[in-house]
Amino acid sequence: MAGLSRKISAGANYFILILIILGFLVLINFLSTRHFSRIDLTENKVYTLSAASKKVASNLDDIVTIRCYFSKKLPPYLINLKQKANDMLDEYKAYAKGNIQINFLDPAENPELENKMRFIGIPQVQMNILEKDQATSTNVYMGIAISYEDKQEVVPFIKDTNNLEYDLTSSILKVTRKEKKTVGFLSSHDGDDILKKYQAVHAALKRQYAVEEVDISEGKPVPAHVDLMIVAGPDRLPERDKYEIDQYIIRGGKVIFLIDIITISGGTIQATYRETNLIDLLEHYGVKVTKNLVLDRINAQITFQTGYTIIRAAYPFYPKIIKEGFDPDHPIVNQLESMIFPWVSALEVLKDTHEDIRFKVLVQSSQYSWLQKGMYNLNPQQQFMPIKEDIKPYPLAVLASGRFKSFYADKEIPPAKKSEGKAAETPETLSESAEENQILVVSNSRFVESNFANQAGNIEFLLNAVDWFTWGKDLIGIRSRRITDRPFPILSERHKKAIKFANILAVPILVAILGFIRFYIKKKKKVKLKNLK
Repeated sequence: MAGLSRKISAGANYFILILIILGFLVLINFLSTRHFSRIDLTENKVYTLSAASKKVASNLDDIVTIRCYFSKKLPPYLINLKQKANDMLDEYKAYAKGNIQINFLDPAENPELENKMRFIGIPQVQMNILEKDQATSTNVYMGIAISYEDKQEVVPFIKDTNNLEYDLTSSILKVTRKEKKTVGFLSSHDGDDILKKYQAVHAALKRQYAVEEVDISEGKPVPAHVDLMIVAGPDRLPERDKYEIDQYIIRGGKVIFLIDIITISGGTIQATYRETNLIDLLEHYGVKVTKNLVLDRINAQITFQTGYTIIRAAYPFYPKIIKEGFDPDHPIVNQLESMIFPWVSALEVLKDTHEDIRFKVLVQSSQYSWLQKGMYNLNPQQQFMPIKEDIKPYPLAVLASGRFKSFYADKEIPPAKKSEGKAAETPETLSESAEENQILVVSNSRFVESNFANQAGNIEFLLNAVDWFTWGKDLIGIRSRRITDRPFPILSERHKKAIKFANILAVPILVAILGFIRFYIKKKKKVKLKNLK
């Protein structure tokens, strides 16, 4: 009986232990559905949602529906992509606390749904498959639609997950926000289509903002609905246009100035000074755009032809900004790792004469940069001989904040050109901004033109600045987390020689040391064996 009692007691103990383990697992599962966590050991936390995306998801006050139109029969190399997208969406759902609903649908299984795909804006894409030494093709859907009330945004095709978080978060913001911000580009006076000139920027901005050209000719003010104006690569402006820009800033409008100081004739290596006539206006606000071009030992390479030879060489006129060149504390740039500024000039911050304005140097060249003064010789084959005193970092983008005083406070209002039959209105000049405002001055506009916009960090810098001026920090940091560029540091000739000789001598020395250690161990063993005998 005692033995039977012990068996029953042991069985009961095992049963209780199993119940405890099951209860513990149920508790963990219950808590995990309400509290999401993930360990991400990457430097930029690229496999977890950014703080901005978490904030957007957790602040939703109503249900957002995310429909994922994914074909079930995907090529093998896309299956992992679908799983990554699913993992990211699960994280959004966890932080949304029930305000995000996710549905996966295969349009191929529903002919009626498949017919609606082209109206939704999600195309069927042909993908190639290589299996068993045979190349075939298949048509697949890999798009996402984000819906809220009667508004819908679409990510037509997901080719990778690098920009998926930004696409999702920006789409959620776009459908849930009650208002839409407007970004205006000051129209060009030379007849060029300004939005076409900055096509990549325009396409990126359209996903989140209303984008339009701003015409202030004939004395027209900047429209009140424009939240941010970009003055990009201006030539000489009429004085009345300068007045309207000044008054827009004084009224509280925010402006990004992208100023080029040189004009380059096609196919030449010489340049001339560009008379933008905005220099005195910006200097009045506390930022001086100098006439000196910045050159840098840390730079991008260019390819050019001389005779029948094609040469690829470093080009100091294309300074490459590395991590140390970005302000580590400002959200516009603190997650960028590189940028390229072609033919950029140096800025000066006039702190001594503008004590009421605060300045932040967002971007500066490296400690190995210098200036070209007095001429503009862009020849890549010239002998670059910097003056030692000029070698230092130079500001390239400056953010100015404070209550600005009007450039025209004590001046007559410049007359406006009149159209036939119309008389230009005479406005009342505002002498000082009622509240604090901000402007951004960048001594280059070419970095976001079509030839350079695809360089890592270039377009992200301008988009971050637009986000900062309009919505704050909601989207900043998402798009730049996966943009990595880790150039080798600049080494002196002494360091180069040290590394060279270390590589040459290190292996022989290491082999000799290992041989000596092995010889010593064998000798020691022989001595022990001899003593034992």
